[in-house]
Amino acid sequence: MTVPNIFISRDNTVIELGTIDDKYEGKVEIGTTATVDGEKIAEPLSEVTILDTVRYSSLTVGKTYKLSGVLMDKATGEPLTVDGKQVTAEKEFTPKVESGTEELSYTFNASALAGKAVVVFEDLYEGDTKVTSHADIEDEGQTVTFTEPKIGTTATVGGEHIAEPVGEITLIDTVKYSGLVPGREYIVKSVLMDKATGEKLLVDGKEITAEADFRASEAEGAIDIPFTFDTSVLAGKTVVAFETLYRDKLEVCAHADIDDKDQTVTFSEKPEIKTTATVNGEKKADPKGEVTIKDTVSYTGLTSGKTYQVKGVLMDKGTGEKLLVDGKEITAEVEFTPENTTGTVEIPFSFNASVLAGKSIVVFETLYHEGKEVAVHADISDKDQTVEFEEPDKPSIKTKATVDGEKEVDPLEKITLIDTVTYSNLIPGKTYTVKGVLMDKSNGKKLLVDGKEVTAETEFTPDKDDGTVDISFTFDASGLAGKSVVAFETLYHEDVEIAVHADINDDDQTVVIRQPKLKTTATIGGKKEATVAKELVLEDKVTYTGLTPGKEYTVKGVLMDKSTGKRFLVDGKEVTVEAAFTPEKPEGEVTVTFKFDGSKVTAKTDLVVFETLYRDGKEITSHTDINDEGQTVTLTPEKPKTPTPNVPKTGDDRNITLPLILLGASLAGLAMLFLFWFRRKKSSPQTSSEKEGRE
Repeated sequence: MTVPNIFISRDNTVIELGTIDDKYEGKVEIGTTATVDGEKIAEPLSEVTILDTVRYSSLTVGKTYKLSGVLMDKATGEPLTVDGKQVTAEKEFTPKVESGTEELSYTFNASALAGKAVVVFEDLYEGDTKVTSHADIEDEGQTVTFTEPKIGTTATVGGEHIAEPVGEITLIDTVKYSGLVPGREYIVKSVLMDKATGEKLLVDGKEITAEADFRASEAEGAIDIPFTFDTSVLAGKTVVAFETLYRDKLEVCAHADIDDKDQTVTFSEKPEIKTTATVNGEKKADPKGEVTIKDTVSYTGLTSGKTYQVKGVLMDKGTGEKLLVDGKEITAEVEFTPENTTGTVEIPFSFNASVLAGKSIVVFETLYHEGKEVAVHADISDKDQTVEFEEPDKPSIKTKATVDGEKEVDPLEKITLIDTVTYSNLIPGKTYTVKGVLMDKSNGKKLLVDGKEVTAETEFTPDKDDGTVDISFTFDASGLAGKSVVAFETLYHEDVEIAVHADINDDDQTVVIRQPKLKTTATIGGKKEATVAKELVLEDKVTYTGLTPGKEYTVKGVLMDKSTGKRFLVDGKEVTVEAAFTPEKPEGEVTVTFKFDGSKVTAKTDLVVFETLYRDGKEITSHTDINDEGQTVTLTPEKPKTPTPNVPKTGDDRNITLPLILLGASLAGLAMLFLFWFRRKKSSPQTSSEKEGRE
């Protein structure tokens, strides 16, 4: 019991004693201290236990009491609700001493309480009677504050968000945290996600995960999580690091944003390189002393700003092994930092080529980044990577095939292909023979015309070691439309082969036989049907493709009767026309005009125009389809007119016509009377006197 302030006065002097608690008169009090794991600060875990230590005084020993508590939301001053329910606890106890302590525990899901302060209110009951309470919303002793843990992550490879898929790499995810409880131990668990699918990234069928445990020395800090894995199959992929923070196996917070650029690393498309090796810009070189092969390396898929190395080695194509000069390999390397993902870099190889006559040298290149192999170009058969060293004074030939100086020709019945053979390093005054054969480029086999190969040869004696000689192939090309013909040549001396030029892909050795085509559209007066007339004009627009510009052609046309399939005749003669033209381009059109007398056509007739194209009097192609609607026009005769009957008219004409009508009617009547009389006379009996009279 609390006694009011007491004042004692004597001799007008007042002595103030303050407030006096009389604990011996049944004064009961409680006080509480709420903690989580002994701390006033806690994380918002999915399972938290607040332990409230209740101090009591002035209780009666041996009596039974009950403590009943509820958690309050300090911000609202209202009871805290979790999943729609208040968080409460109660406990009965029988004190053995009048003053002591009891503990109440509140276990609940605090995952939604980040940043909140929770206050424990306690009531003490004796039976159903509330004895006392401790319900101070501002009491720090009754309060537990939940931290607001956060993590943010930054994923990089070598400090960059872009990386090459170059085998095994280490991705570092730097996790920054705040709102942790200093001194406590935590675990960060991480997994890599495939941004394209939103699913966990799989490499060789396995997830890519990592984790690290640490003790937070302060509420804020950072920790690195390394992922080491094979990236060789990740070209073009974007991966995102998801992180989750745990304490005592309970989730504290997470950072899992598939669109967060800081959490993201993009793997570039797989880098590629190609190379072109030359000596002074040429693919062939003289094996004379010191030479430099310059290999131009083209790259794609690199990361701008990063440093790369290209290392090259020369290979002997004949053996497939590394080239050795004076017992040493020929290597070179260059370091570079590209400004763009694509570009070129040059690698020079300088060496003594005096022993390389007749050899083909191939450059192999390997691209590295930070000591790791990024890309390789090592094809022993790649012509671009190859340089040929010619044998000194060895005879060689090159050829250029044309027809009338052109590389494309019409499929004429007779053409002459001239192959100009350029030779070098021959011996003046000696006799040589060039033998050639034409090849079909489409199948790489010898060209056959009427089942026979097309060959030619010529014998010559050069005045100089270098020069040219022509070899002629004359053959029927009418059946070769659309083919590419390649001339292969072999040079002989005294029946010994000394040089060959036989490259099926050499454009200089090749002549293309054009494939001319015609398509026609016939009309009369711009229409597909016409009425017969004395003078008809039929226009046939001939569309052509595959002709040789600058050459004169003639198109000849004839009209056909579709119903008979034979030529249409007018007065016993065919209807034909022809027109000469010189195309400026391989494709175009020319109009052919037919003029004829159609007045004698008495029935509906379909006329079909047949066209044939000629050059130099020889047929090139034709369009003769009797069922082609485009080539067809229809002639329709005029319908005969129905005569108009004469009708009597008024006026003077009526005065003449009416008497004539009456006269005709009278004569008709007399004729009918006579006929009636005659039939009657013939059918009546005759007397003998009548007979005699007639006789």
